[in-house]
Amino acid sequence: MARMKEGTEVDCIFCASDALARGTAYSFIKNGYRIPEDIGILAIGNGDSELSEFFIPSISVINIPMEQMSAMCYELVEKGMYRQDIGVEHIFFDTELISRRSTDATES
Repeated sequence: MARMKEGTEVDCIFCASDALARGTAYSFIKNGYRIPEDIGILAIGNGDSELSEFFIPSISVINIPMEQMSAMCYELVEKGMYRQDIGVEHIFFDTELISRRSTDATES
């Protein structure tokens, strides 16, 4: 567990993008922390997947279907422009957790 400041311990950092996760990992390693032994890193996978896969340590990501979500947003906006009677819609998308070294000390 990493000590961030007096009395505060953190066991994992969640990053809004895999690019931020790589920078976070670099900073922790530069300051003597071991990933994932001292602190884990998990990110939203929204960049080039090979960069997270082959970074050392490889970064665990949650893949979100951004292209599908943006296409659906466009469809909903278009539908709303031509129809006044649309109601609330709940739309769910499948996500995928790809566990890699940054959160799993047993992975080689």
